[in-house]
Amino acid sequence: MVSEGIKILNCVNDLFDLNIEITEIEGGGSYYLQHGQEWPDGSFEICNEADAIFLGAIGHPKARLPDNNIAGANIVLGLRLGLDLYANIRPTKLYAGVKHKVSSKFTEVWEPSNINFTIIRENTEGLYSSPFGKQPINENDDEVIDTRSITKQNSQRIIRLAFQYSEEKKSVAPIDGKKRVTAIHKNNILRGCQLFTREFYSIASEYSNIESNDILVDAFTQDVLRSPEKYSVCVTTNMFGDILTDLSSVLAGGMGMAPSGQINGWSPDSQGLFESIHGSGSDIAGKHLANPIAAILAASMMLEWLSRKKGLPKFSQASIKIEKAVQELLLERKYLPIDLGGTAKTELIGTRLSDILNTGF
Repeated sequence: MVSEGIKILNCVNDLFDLNIEITEIEGGGSYYLQHGQEWPDGSFEICNEADAIFLGAIGHPKARLPDNNIAGANIVLGLRLGLDLYANIRPTKLYAGVKHKVSSKFTEVWEPSNINFTIIRENTEGLYSSPFGKQPINENDDEVIDTRSITKQNSQRIIRLAFQYSEEKKSVAPIDGKKRVTAIHKNNILRGCQLFTREFYSIASEYSNIESNDILVDAFTQDVLRSPEKYSVCVTTNMFGDILTDLSSVLAGGMGMAPSGQINGWSPDSQGLFESIHGSGSDIAGKHLANPIAAILAASMMLEWLSRKKGLPKFSQASIKIEKAVQELLLERKYLPIDLGGTAKTELIGTRLSDILNTGF
């Protein structure tokens, strides 16, 4: 899928004279099986010097490290923690023309005008920040403990970024046209969530122009499916955000429509990594059936972020153009991937999007 994202980046690079230079690095589970390491030496340093990182899926079902952890995961966690990419931004948007697969049938379940929200996930602490690879599971272990640490400092910065994102976000909650930030938590049980919501309302008081509210994570799983129009920007802790965005992707048509960006701000020296939220799809690997739209939308997100980071409007213009091309392709309904009810192969979708972009629609 990432190759189709690069195809689209090259297309808008020419159309908008963006002067993008792409350095490709191999890595992940397949690379590990061939070379005995997850990616080449010096790869982290190359990423650290880049203006942005565009990441493909890294897993392979047969690729395991000696400690039984997934080969390739150290790439993701190494970049996330090494670059302090503390904010994982995961938008959920339903485009016109998308039908939802429910009980093996494709049907229009939700209205596109009702689904356009973003979940912002804390990315550097919580359950996923336990020392990766340091505590292997042994065959005779009767108990393994994962530690969840929620800190005031990291809660404050992700919550503040969520309100900043809401200020910049053009869209609002469809139900009432208001800017709103919602904290998702489990503060009736978890002490870390009690700290998180305490800091949420402390920071919310600084943004009188933005409405704020909160909801228990278990209640949100039902409410977001029944009333997605209530939400605009949501903020939550690490593991909750990971699970909830997989669920929310159903509203957009599935994981093949779900991009993400991991960032640490929008300043000139900030860093960002962009990818689709799905995994490597080993069951369809090599069959050219994967939906590349999530990766292409992640490329669009990257260009929008670069526009703000560098102060260059033409990057934003290219981002908007890509999103409009995706909408055009979905309305045509001739080049849909299998997960949206079509038969188009991965490369054909990317090629059709390039054609749409080049026609100047």
